[in-house]
Amino acid sequence: MPAPLNALAMRCLEKHAADRWQSAAEVVSQLEAMSTPSGGMPPAGATPAISSGTEESIRRGHPARVAVLFAAAAAGVLGVIYLLLNLFGLPNWVFAGTVLLLVLAFPIVLLTGHLERGRALARASGRIATTPAGGLRSLFTWRKAMLGSVLAFAALGLTTVGWTAMRLLGIGPVGTLVARGQLAAKARLVMADFQNGTADASLGPSLTEAFRIDLAQTRLVTLLGSGAVAEALARMQRDPAGPLTPRLAREVAAREGANAVVAGEINSVGQGYVLSARLLAADGSELVALRETAENDRGLVAAIDRLSSRLRERIGESLRTIRASQPLERVTTTSLTALKLYSDGVRAFDASDYAQAASQFEQAIALDSNFAMAWRKLGVSRIHLGSSQDQTAAALSHAYTLRDRLPEGERLHTAAFYYWRVTMDFGAAEAAYRKVLALDPDDGTALGNLADILAARRQFAEAESLAARANQLEPTGVGFWDMINIQLTEGRVDEARQTLAQFAKTFPESYDYQAARAWFPAGVGAYDSAQRGWVNVGLRFREPAQQADVHANLAALSQIQGKLAEAERHFRQFAAIEEQRADPGGSVYASALLALGYAVLRHDSAGAVRVIEAALAKHALDQIAPFARPYATLVMSYAAAGRPDLARRLLSEYEATRPDDVRNRWGPYLHGYVALGERKSQDAIAAFRQAVERSSLCNACGYWELGLAYEQAGQPDSALAAYERVAADAGVVDEVNGYLRWSLGPSLRRLGELHEGRGDRAEARDSYGRFVDLWKEADPELQPLVAQARTARNRLGGEPRQ
Repeated sequence: MPAPLNALAMRCLEKHAADRWQSAAEVVSQLEAMSTPSGGMPPAGATPAISSGTEESIRRGHPARVAVLFAAAAAGVLGVIYLLLNLFGLPNWVFAGTVLLLVLAFPIVLLTGHLERGRALARASGRIATTPAGGLRSLFTWRKAMLGSVLAFAALGLTTVGWTAMRLLGIGPVGTLVARGQLAAKARLVMADFQNGTADASLGPSLTEAFRIDLAQTRLVTLLGSGAVAEALARMQRDPAGPLTPRLAREVAAREGANAVVAGEINSVGQGYVLSARLLAADGSELVALRETAENDRGLVAAIDRLSSRLRERIGESLRTIRASQPLERVTTTSLTALKLYSDGVRAFDASDYAQAASQFEQAIALDSNFAMAWRKLGVSRIHLGSSQDQTAAALSHAYTLRDRLPEGERLHTAAFYYWRVTMDFGAAEAAYRKVLALDPDDGTALGNLADILAARRQFAEAESLAARANQLEPTGVGFWDMINIQLTEGRVDEARQTLAQFAKTFPESYDYQAARAWFPAGVGAYDSAQRGWVNVGLRFREPAQQADVHANLAALSQIQGKLAEAERHFRQFAAIEEQRADPGGSVYASALLALGYAVLRHDSAGAVRVIEAALAKHALDQIAPFARPYATLVMSYAAAGRPDLARRLLSEYEATRPDDVRNRWGPYLHGYVALGERKSQDAIAAFRQAVERSSLCNACGYWELGLAYEQAGQPDSALAAYERVAADAGVVDEVNGYLRWSLGPSLRRLGELHEGRGDRAEARDSYGRFVDLWKEADPELQPLVAQARTARNRLGGEPRQ
């Protein structure tokens, strides 16, 4: 057989399909070329003795093309694996395994391309006629390379499936604690303090708080709050401020029905650190032990983040959920000093030392202004301290602005509190708290705060149910306060007494209980008894912040009974304590409240202005931090004292220094006062109607002023209805302290007069009688008003209704 024909036949028999002729047309073309006379030209359209498949093999095997195509394919594979990793919560080693397989595959693919290209070139040149049947080179073909890749990735997939099954079924060392039945879903854990083996004493508390914050992001288990732990220690007659060792934590867990204890430790290793975490069963047996390292101080927060994530993984939380959690550095701060200050603030807050807590949070924020959790805690601390609404709103507004840095639960809490306390959007606050409860039905803070919101909206049944559940899960002073206030508001005095007795058993020595005990008589109208109770509280608790609170409450209880000289002494003492605490805004606030009493109860406008001017001469407003300036109380006092011009000037300053959300909170109320002082009755009515619809302070707030505006407009029937809302208020703590102290007496007296003018003798007699009882021990200057009311009551005959 002629050599050309033999080559043609052998090409048809090539082992690799790419080396064979790819079509009959190519074979015909080659045969025609062979039939051309020697030295003649081949027929038009004839091709060289090389198949199109061989040409493609040569081109496809070029190293540059192989490298580019492999890189593109590798990027696609890694993208798919990354997507699956986050979508299905696959372990991190799947991605690492994929990278390893691709790294191993790359030289194999390059070598295969090189060999395949060499074979194709040999076929094209005719140097060899057949493909070698054996040897190492025979392993490097495209078909075998693709088959090997498929098998390698299949093995990785099967390994991943097996690992996932073992994890979910609790098999072997990768099985989770929940899957094994060693820990139940929604189990309650107690966090012990980190044992500190370093020379830096601040690291233990800081890392404890950081680990607590990060671990609290899980929804699979519930970490007992630091406040609940402190209260449990108090009931055990242990120092809540002392170290919570693993042994003591197990005692707390046994007492509180918790299932396990988390214990941590940090030790120095050269310039770096070794951190460890253990999960201990109630009997002390070790369920999990983990460790992480940090090269230096800057790596500690990241190491805590990794340690917490691994613990959450071993407990049984989905890897997808863990990866979706916010990094700890974003949730908290990159500053260890700020974290230390925050942890100290949390401890002070849990011990009800709100002044110290606020100071620590402020220092933490000074180091890191993006520390969202510190801003939120500062706002709550200021509420407990009775700070101005503006100062509180400023902190909560900062926290709200930074809320995207927080875990989902904290983010919803921050938004809900902002809606409730700053913008007064009760609907949005309720919706946010219900979302929190959808994530965690046992969130005590959400239960308690939602109870407060529903009580303000007069949905008392659900409010009490939520407050009771919150207190059942985690008894707190605030929870007892909520239940007592709701029960007193509904007139269920006996039940309120039972709740107070429970409060006494749970927190007998706490300031919150003693305050509730002192306030309790006010809820049934026994203001003189409440006053004696607060005197006892003042003798027992001597911290400056507590003393300021005592005198503020005594001033309110004195004012509501018409004991104005006594109230003035307490207000001045309140102002003096604020001076000692280096709080000029608080001092001016106390004086402004005193001035309001001068204007409203004494009808001494000139005296009210003198009190304000004396306070501002001592502390000019421009020397006080903008959010600490008590603009609201000053506007009210000036307007009530007949100086609406000064009130309007301060109102303009207030609005110029406040963001919209804060301005909108007080705006309608303050505009109503100014309009009332300017005798713009319809403007005042519109403003006060908007204020009472949005008030979050108490059920009666704004109705007395609305009554005054209606009377000024010549609408006595509407005024009477407004005053009735004030008279019907239950008179619990917020109502007395925030509003009734200057509005209840005048409302009762005007109700008597208006009812008498309408011929409603029984209602008039009842209102006069209540006024006489309320002001029976009022100052001599107010006794003529009491005498007039007593005469009117006697004139109308009979005794007032009980």
